[in-house]
Parts: sequence; C-alpha cells; structure tokens
Amino acid sequence: MFKFRSISKMAYFLIVPLLAVGMGGIVSYSNVVLHDTMDADIEKYMTEQTKAVSTLLEEDMLKHARTAENFARLLEGIDIKGHDMSYFEMMSTQLVKSDPNTFGVSVNLEPNVHRQGVKYFSTYAYRDGEKIVTTQDYNTPEYDYLNQPWYKDGAETDRSFVFTDIFFDELLNKSLMTASAPIRDGSGKLMGVTTADMDLSTVLDLVKRTTVEQTGYAYLLNGSGEIIATGKGQATSEMSEADAAASKTEMMKLLASEEGMGILASESGELGVFYRQIPNTNMYLCLTAPMSEFMHTLNDRMYASIAIGVVAIAVLIVILSLFLRYMSRNIRSVTEASKRMAEGDFTGKLEMKSADEFGRLADHFNQMSERMKKTIQEVSAKSGIVSATSDELRRNAEIANDAANTIVSDVLIMSEGAQQQMKGTTNSATALSELTLGVQRIAESSSDVAEITTDMYARAEEGRGIVDHAVDNMNEINQSVKAVAAAVGRMENHSVRIGEIIGVIAGITKQTNMLALNAGIEASRAGEHGKGFGVVASEIGKLAEQSNDSARLITDIITEINQDTATVVDLMSKGLTDVETGTDTIRSVGAAFRHIVSEIQSVNERMLEISSSSEQMSAGAEQLSVSGDEMSRLAKSAHGKTEMVKRSSQSQLDVSRSIDESSSVLTQLTKDLEDVVSKFKV
Repeated sequence: MFKFRSISKMAYFLIVPLLAVGMGGIVSYSNVVLHDTMDADIEKYMTEQTKAVSTLLEEDMLKHARTAENFARLLEGIDIKGHDMSYFEMMSTQLVKSDPNTFGVSVNLEPNVHRQGVKYFSTYAYRDGEKIVTTQDYNTPEYDYLNQPWYKDGAETDRSFVFTDIFFDELLNKSLMTASAPIRDGSGKLMGVTTADMDLSTVLDLVKRTTVEQTGYAYLLNGSGEIIATGKGQATSEMSEADAAASKTEMMKLLASEEGMGILASESGELGVFYRQIPNTNMYLCLTAPMSEFMHTLNDRMYASIAIGVVAIAVLIVILSLFLRYMSRNIRSVTEASKRMAEGDFTGKLEMKSADEFGRLADHFNQMSERMKKTIQEVSAKSGIVSATSDELRRNAEIANDAANTIVSDVLIMSEGAQQQMKGTTNSATALSELTLGVQRIAESSSDVAEITTDMYARAEEGRGIVDHAVDNMNEINQSVKAVAAAVGRMENHSVRIGEIIGVIAGITKQTNMLALNAGIEASRAGEHGKGFGVVASEIGKLAEQSNDSARLITDIITEINQDTATVVDLMSKGLTDVETGTDTIRSVGAAFRHIVSEIQSVNERMLEISSSSEQMSAGAEQLSVSGDEMSRLAKSAHGKTEMVKRSSQSQLDVSRSIDESSSVLTQLTKDLEDVVSKFKV
C-alpha cells in the first residue's frame, strides 16, 4: 500500500480528483438537463410557430372556400334553366370583384341541367391584371371539365366544399389552388360544381415572410411529399437537388400524423423539420432550419457551464491549498511538542493562537503536559514512602508466616476427627436406607392388595347386577307363560263352541237331505210337471251330502285341535312351575351375591387402612433416612471444609512466604522507580 509522507500530499492526491470527478458529474448532469429542457422549449416554440402560420393560411383559404360555397348555395335557390349564360357570367364577375384575394370564380353544370341535350355548360371569370374577364374556354369537349380532378373532387365530396391540390392551369399558364363546392337540388341530386381559385402569390408571400432561426425557411408539401411552395422561391429549382430529394423521401416517412417533428439528412447537414397539416387540405406546412442553429444556444450554455465548473474547481483547489498549509503548520507544532514529551522534557508549552479545534487541542495538550508533570513529581515524592512501607510489610509477613504454621498443625488434627465422624454417620445412613426400603415394599404390597380387593368389589357388584337382571327376566318369562296358558284355555273354549256349531250344521244337513228326498218323491208323482223340481231336489240333496261331509271333516279337525290344546295346557302348566322354581333359585343367588359384596367391601376398607398405615410408616422411614443422609452429608461437608481449611491454611502459609518475597522485590522496584523519575525534567 502506498504511504504518504505528509497529510497535504495525501489530501491533494485524494480530494482534487474527487473534486474534478464531482464537478464533471455536475456539469454533465446539468448539460443533460439543459439539453432536455432546450429540446422541449425548441419543440414547443416551433410547434406554436407552425400552428400560427398554418392558421393564417387556413383563414385565408377559408375565405375562398366560402366564396365557392356561397355561390353554390345561391344557385341552389334559383331556377337555373330560366337564366342564360350572361346571367352566370355576371354573377361570377361580381364574386371576383367582392374579394380582391380571389383570382377566379366558375360555375360548371352537369349534362342536361341547363337545357336538355346540353352536355357542357360552364363559365369562368378571372383577373387579368386590373381587369376581370370571362371565358368559355373550359366549356368545350376538348377540355372536358367533367373529368377534371377539381370537378370530380367537388362532385364526390359529402362536405360543403373541398380543396384540390395545387395544379398548373395550361390555359392560364398559372399555378392555382381551387376550392370546389357541389350544387344540389332539393332531393340532393348533383346539378354542378362552383369553384373559387386562389392565386398562390398570397400563399408564397406568407411562406416567404416566415423565418426560422438565422437561415431557416418555410415550405408547403402536397400529400405526395412534393414541395409546391418554398420560402426560397416558388419552385424547388432554388433548392439543391439533394435537399429536394431528401425532403421528398424522408418527409413521406414523417407525414404519418397531422403534426409532428423530425430530422432530415442533407448535404448541408441535419435539418430540423416541424410540420402541420392545413385543415381541409392535403397540404402540409413545414418549418425547417439546420440543427446547428437550434443547438447554438444549447452549446453556448453548455460551454458556459463547463467554464464555470473549471473555475469552481480552481477556486476549490486554492482554498484547499490554504487550508492544508494551515493544518500542516499546526500539526508540525503538535508533532514537535509531542517529541519533546517523548524525550522526557515537560518544561515547554504548545503555542497556537486560534479558537478552532487546533486551539482547543493546544489547550488540552498543555493541560495534559502539566498534569503529567505533577504526576511525576507526586510519584517521586511517594516512592520513598513506598520503600518504607515495603520494609514494614516484609516484617509483618514474617510474623504471619509463623502464625500460619501453627494454624496448619491444628487443622490437621481437626481433619482426622472429622474423618472418623464421617465414617460413623455413613454406617447409620446405610441402615436407615435399608429400613426405608422394607417399609416401602410393605406399603406397595398393601396398596396392590387394596387395588385387587377394589377390583373384586367392582366385579361382585357387576355379578349382582347380572343376577338382578336375570330375576327380572324370569319374572317377565313367568308372566308371558301365564298369558300364553290363558290364551290356550280361551282357544279350547272356542273349539268347544265351534264343535257345538258344527253339530247344529250336521242336524240341518240331515233335515235338508230328508226334505230333498221328500221333494224328489213328490216330483216323481207330479210327472212331467215335476221334472224341474225333481232336478232341484236332487241338487239340494247333493249339497246336503257335501255339507255333511264338510261338517264331519271339521269335526275331526276340531277334535285334533282339542287334543293338541290339552297337551299344550299340560306343558304350559309344567313350564310355569319350572319358571317359578328358577326364579326362586336366582333370587337365592342374588342374596348370596349381596352378602359377598358386603364382605368384600369390608375387606377393602381394612386393606385401605393397612395401606394408609404402611404409607405413613414409609414416610417416617424416609424422613429418618433423609435425616441420616443429612447427617452423613453434614459430616462429609465438615470433613470437606476441614480439608479446605487445611488447604487454605497451607495457601495462607504460601502467601505469607510470597508476601515476604514480594516485599523484597517491591523494595528493589522502589529504588528503580526513583532512578526513572530522576530522568524527567519537571
């Protein structure tokens, strides 16, 4: 790493480049801001100038457009067929006279509008010097005004008027710009076109009078990018061919909007172009000037800012030089005073006549020198006292050494007694620990038995609940069996009644059979008249036989049902007896379970009392064990502290010896300190 031999050189090496870089950055940033500001100002100024000139052109052109428009509206309100050519010539002449800036006015009708079979009907009034003349040179098939651009534009527009591009009229040998207005009837049908021609001298005069910076100028472009009028002349002949070609090709790229700006390259350098489309036309007004002229003011300001930056850096360097000289002079004074102090000379003072940090530094430096001088004087005065004190300390250390030897011997005797006491307490603690373990095992066993009896009590309670539930179920079964027995008895009674009814039916069947037999006999007696009744009697006899057979079958079935019912009644009686016997047995089991539960509960209460007593005994044994452990710990602690006292006494003895040796060293150091203090000048 490079090392500087002085602060001033280091400051020059570090600060001057930083100042240069900083000022350079400030100047660069200022130039960027200035450049952006100037660009915005130039664009704003040129846009406003372009807008102002184009507005003047627009106002002048609108006057001519209003002439053509008013002429068309006038013709729409009259009977065109009722007037001859002289009438239209007179009207055209009057309109030209009314506006001195209008070059010519014409009326041009559609075929068959003025007269049937008349294709061309046109008249044109224009200025010829101081006179206004009319002509029908345009009213010929050779010219065919119906196919001229100015007529087609006016006929096809949906607006009240339209401007044509500037064109060269061969009949007049003059460049003109025309405003065409359509003539329509009440239904909107086209009847013709009126025109108002504008002499370009007015436009050229306004364009020529427009100046841009020092050498800039204005010019007009058509929609194809061709220059149609320029402040340098009426045609492009006065411009260089390269500039004209550049204007046409490059401007077509720029004319993408109604207004804007751009930069064109030419032989003479870059040209700044500001353009704006003239409303209602295909023409563009352009203002152009060399970019160097636009940037001239910017360059002057940039050079001025650079010069200011250079002067500022030079002034800062001069101020920095003076400041560094001041600092170097004061630092040298501090360095010389510090050097004298390093050599042991505290008699001088640091002189600085200033109220800044260096002045305060000199005051603090002198105060430090004065305090060090007083400190050295005090050290010199106290060194003799320290020497006498060290001698006294050495004598006291010898006395303390003798006392420490006596203490060490007494502590050794105490250590042996404490060791014997520690052995006895250790044996007692061991016995108490074994007793505690035994009592704890008894308590644990009692607790286990108590838990078992508790579980037995719970299970006995559960068994008693099951028995009670079984008794309830047997009671329900007993009631159900009784109900079934009663139902079977009722069914037996119903069977008896059904048997009686069947007996009645059998009697009726026998009587019916007898009646059928008697009817058959009577029918046979009747002969032919009784055949039908005989057939009925025969059928009744058959039905009676069938009823008798069915009654016998039902009687047999009822007999079997009665037999089965009697069997069921016997079985139900026996089951009812068995259910009552089972119910009594389960009740006896329930009583036995309740007795067992009562006994288990008594055993459980006694086991809980035993467990509680065992736990109390275990707690007492643990307290005895803890007391024994505490006695053992205290004995060990006493023995340990005795050992510590022994070691401390030994250490004290060593310290006493060290103090004796240090006292001797301190005496020697005091002599050396007196020799060192004698070297300072105070």
